[in-house]
Amino acid sequence: MQTASGTVVDLSEVGFLDSSGINVLISAHQAAEARGVWFRLAAPSTRSSGYCAWWASTP
Repeated sequence: MQTASGTVVDLSEVGFLDSSGINVLISAHQAAEARGVWFRLAAPSTRSSGYCAWWASTP
């Protein structure tokens, strides 16, 4: 069985991310890293992109 080399989460229809949504994305990112695969966010809306920019800047 083959596995995917990574995951893309399409945020184009997401207008708002609360702390629960951000925590899900962080957990998914950490799980992907632990498996040695990449995790990407695609097409964030203007409103959600602020959260994505913050997340990308955290270590």
